[in-house]
Amino acid sequence: MLAGVDRSGVSAIPTTKMNSKVSAFPAVAAVYDAICKGELCSVDGRDIPPFVGGAIYGHSALGEDYIWPELAKKGAQVGTQAMLDAMAGIGIGGSKFQAAILGAAAILEIIHPDAEVPEECGTYGRTSSVYLVGKAAAETAGLPEKLHMRITGEEYDTAHVVGDVGLILKDIGGPSVIGMMGFAEIFACFQERVFGGSGGAHNPPLGHMTGYTMCAVKAIQAGMTPEEIGKAIVEDRCSDVVNPFPAPFSIYAVAKKASELHNGPVTKLLVEATLPSVTKLISDRVKATYEGLNNGRTLAEIVKEMDDQRVHDTEVYGAKYWKKLANRDVTVKFLKIENAARRNAKLVKKYLAFDPLITVEVTEGDRHVVLEHFTDQVIPAVCMKKDTENAWAVTIAAPLTSELVLSGNMILNVVIPSATAVVMGYASNEDASAEAEAAAYITAGIPGPKMAARRVGKLALRICDALEMV
Repeated sequence: MLAGVDRSGVSAIPTTKMNSKVSAFPAVAAVYDAICKGELCSVDGRDIPPFVGGAIYGHSALGEDYIWPELAKKGAQVGTQAMLDAMAGIGIGGSKFQAAILGAAAILEIIHPDAEVPEECGTYGRTSSVYLVGKAAAETAGLPEKLHMRITGEEYDTAHVVGDVGLILKDIGGPSVIGMMGFAEIFACFQERVFGGSGGAHNPPLGHMTGYTMCAVKAIQAGMTPEEIGKAIVEDRCSDVVNPFPAPFSIYAVAKKASELHNGPVTKLLVEATLPSVTKLISDRVKATYEGLNNGRTLAEIVKEMDDQRVHDTEVYGAKYWKKLANRDVTVKFLKIENAARRNAKLVKKYLAFDPLITVEVTEGDRHVVLEHFTDQVIPAVCMKKDTENAWAVTIAAPLTSELVLSGNMILNVVIPSATAVVMGYASNEDASAEAEAAAYITAGIPGPKMAARRVGKLALRICDALEMV
């Protein structure tokens, strides 16, 4: 109400974008269907005598010991399962945490949310029906009993988290899918990876590092210094991803943009924490380009070598990721990375991200397979159960492939070599940027790097002119 947003009701709240999305309508529909069938409550309202209401209902045994505990448990179970089924029904792998919070919200829109609970269920005055809803929803979704904050290690009862978030959702205005995506990233602050992409296996194009802002807030509250927090965040992110090198850059890019709007202590902390890593990324590429051009190599050769290294790093650190995550000893090798696996459009032929043609080799122990047409043939075949043998390999190779396909999160392999070449007089700004983008078969996965390179090249020339270097 304070935000001035029209209330929508739980049924209109969308899930995040998971390529497709559903609303929470299935949870609401399932709860009401069960209500009308008399499946959620063993007390029939028609059997309640006249004048039994108010305090002798709501703050006494009938409500607190019988009706609401049953509604809380069964309603949360029904709503959560409906969300899981709905996501599966449209071909989404599903989000357990999201199903739980929306399932909780559906029944909390109905039940007395701040009612006390039976003594065996919790402490009087501290445990409400919201906790019972959260507990049933979390258990139905198969969530862990406890959640732990990245960096600080603080422990949270999952039932409380799910119940409290469900309570918030049942009274919010109507959010957009993008709003729900931002909401999801908040919960990436948990080590258990229950929701959101921040801190995940690969680096999304825009970083989506909201999860680490939450960690920073909690760490500040815990009394850690900005230097301690920054170091811990960079170490945590770089140790939990299939390619650590774009990871701090992703945080830096988003935090730097945020600093133009709200330069508070958390934003400043994230920028300063990641700046050394970003500076090294830039410095290494300037040096490699400078030495390469002076040794007679072309800009295209230098850029391609940088992207080759990006693939190699993903293979190496991807294996380390699986060792840390699941103690699996795997080897992944990309044998082919090209464009236009199944389409002929101009855009598709030029940029990797829209229709990648991938051949990947996966080994784990005695199991070994070469998967040709990985994204356009193998993955659909496994998902439609036409291929029942290679699901294990798809799981292993998928995050590594996503890291490469979503390579637009860091375009330094185009921008820095191009600007360096321009300053050195290798080519004009227009020609150098075009050559660099064409050679960056991984980094230039989506449109945009060439124009960014031209802007940086133009600025570099102006700086050098001011320094009387050219």
